[in-house]
Amino acid sequence: MSNAIKKVPSWLMIAIFLLILVILGVFTDMFTFIVGSLIMIGIFASGYDSENLHEH
Repeated sequence: MSNAIKKVPSWLMIAIFLLILVILGVFTDMFTFIVGSLIMIGIFASGYDSENLHEH
């Protein structure tokens, strides 16, 4: 099941990241926005690193 999507384009990852960031900013309080942003940055950064590991 995890192999269903082989590669997500970088522009799509950035668009999803920004969409979630906007949703957090508009619909949550400051604490949830800060904690959610830090968690989201960690998730997206680890996903990007594992996807682009061959370039290092």
